[in-house]
Amino acid sequence: RIDLDVYPASGPALLIFMHGKNSSHRTPNMRKLGEKIAAAGTTVYLPAMPWSQAWNGTVADGQAAIDAFRKG
Repeated sequence: RIDLDVYPASGPALLIFMHGKNSSHRTPNMRKLGEKIAAAGTTVYLPAMPWSQAWNGTVADGQAAIDAFRKG
């Protein structure tokens, strides 16, 4: 299971945006980015990644999270 925030939009495009090291998908700047891109018509997925402060995961955890999006 992936912890993520989704900013839905009416357009056909989709963006998966991963935060940087020691950050979070729920920082004010990430939320603003998700809202702005969604307002322009692209659905945004902001997943929590294992290099965040809230999830001390492994590289394999990160790859599994990315692979989960590919599989749909």
